[in-house]
Amino acid sequence: MRPIAAGRIFEAVTKLSKIMPAHPIHGLPAEFASAVSRLDAACNAVLNWPNGLDLAHVDPKTTNQQIEYYKPLYASLGDHPRASLVDIKKLFRLEDERRCGRPKRSKRRQSNVGNGHNSDAIIGTDADGHASQGGRQSSQPSKPVIGLRPASGLARLDPETLSAAQDHGLLKQLHHRHGDKIVRGFDRAEVAEFGKLWRSRNDLSQIAYGLAISRYGLEQIIALGLLIPDIPALDESGPGVSQTVLDDFRTKLARRAAPIDEESTSLQKILFQINDRPKPWGPILKLLLDGSVRFGMHHRDHMHLGKLQIAHSDVPAILSAKFDREDFKGAHFSSAMVQRDVCECLNILPKHGKHICFLPHKDGMPRMFQLEDIEAFRLRMIGAHEIGLRLGINPRTVKRLLSERDASPTHWRFYDRAAVQPFLSQLL
Repeated sequence: MRPIAAGRIFEAVTKLSKIMPAHPIHGLPAEFASAVSRLDAACNAVLNWPNGLDLAHVDPKTTNQQIEYYKPLYASLGDHPRASLVDIKKLFRLEDERRCGRPKRSKRRQSNVGNGHNSDAIIGTDADGHASQGGRQSSQPSKPVIGLRPASGLARLDPETLSAAQDHGLLKQLHHRHGDKIVRGFDRAEVAEFGKLWRSRNDLSQIAYGLAISRYGLEQIIALGLLIPDIPALDESGPGVSQTVLDDFRTKLARRAAPIDEESTSLQKILFQINDRPKPWGPILKLLLDGSVRFGMHHRDHMHLGKLQIAHSDVPAILSAKFDREDFKGAHFSSAMVQRDVCECLNILPKHGKHICFLPHKDGMPRMFQLEDIEAFRLRMIGAHEIGLRLGINPRTVKRLLSERDASPTHWRFYDRAAVQPFLSQLL
């Protein structure tokens, strides 16, 4: 590896990290630990070239198609070791053009075209199912059609995504001849445009993180039609949102913000008082956008929704907001939650996420919890910190008072609601 240009090493490490396994790192938040551990695994794969990229070293969730997609990049580290990254990319581009472009016909092949004997003719199927065959005899030559592998390189997307896009009708159903087989084909111009669109999309988890809310909160906002995704879903990750649509949403919210002429408190503190259900972000944003609830915004560029300032007189409207998924049968809702969203639901800081591993979950990066399990736990249990908020005392005092009444936490700092209700009734 020593003589290979640093740019090529960097390119290989960053791209291979996408299919490397992730693991927790003590002292690092989950999202950072995932990225760091994947980069570390990618570095080891490069150090172990050419034997570092096989099923024993990659993420178990990685498909064979994804591995095959990255193999040429990995294998090319042994080619032209002193060539720069730019030179290698030029070589790859020339190779793609040679492999994917329309080949020069010999005189013999040109004469065969007119006789209908061109075995390498491109075959396409348009939306109406009509076949077209490339060649000089066609009055309307078909657009250049390329195979899955070169289309993947052109779009800068993995083959799995392109195949799914075609299966979902986002790309034209085309085919081309590869040797004796008829395989998937892609319109060169269409796939390049789709690649730009898909790479620029914001997925729901990414948007939720940027707004500092939970993903299920964002799904409520979408279900209520306050934010409308414009890029269809290809898998369980849900639909995507273009930057234009996301910017419009942010602008509408920012325009509603105004100075408040009375005492106010942050939305985050208000939501902390909701301790029996997931936070109703959808109905709350509806109240903000239609002007029913007044709010102020300190930083319009950094839209942290929890930091919005709510007038004290409007707090009851926030606390009474409710959302029921059963009222939105056709909407997309995830069945699982990441640890950060569970912490929001249980009113605990993300740094305390390690204490909720007693709940059923699937290990990984990040840990995944079933939404139904969290909702059921939320209804049954209440935290010492939440009791303290209601009583105006600190959690340590809550624990002492409950211990004097022989009430012990069932899990970490959480108590059974039914067991502590008599105590709460006496003090409230």
